[in-house]
Amino acid sequence: METKSRFYDLQKKKMPVLDVNNLPKNKQEIVTFTNKFGHKKITAILNWENGFLTSEEGIPAVQMEDFHTEYWENGVISNTRLDGNGNMMPAVISDYGTHLEYWINGKRIK
Repeated sequence: METKSRFYDLQKKKMPVLDVNNLPKNKQEIVTFTNKFGHKKITAILNWENGFLTSEEGIPAVQMEDFHTEYWENGVISNTRLDGNGNMMPAVISDYGTHLEYWINGKRIK
């Protein structure tokens, strides 16, 4: 499946991500990544619950400095929220808002 999710591999593994004490991550963390070209650093805010990425109260699980955003529920890419007009909201927002992916319970629907 083609997706612009930068964390899709975590969904495929279905295993909790552990911290340095070998316990499931349970916090918000700020991480800096080197981009795919190996030179620019990109900062991300990641939200963890029981070792899985999770969105809470409309706050994305992944928020990146380059405006890439992902919503996760129960360890999979998903956004079941609706906007003010009753339209489904995207779970992956990439390329400065020009690329939108809609996911429910780990399955891409459009």
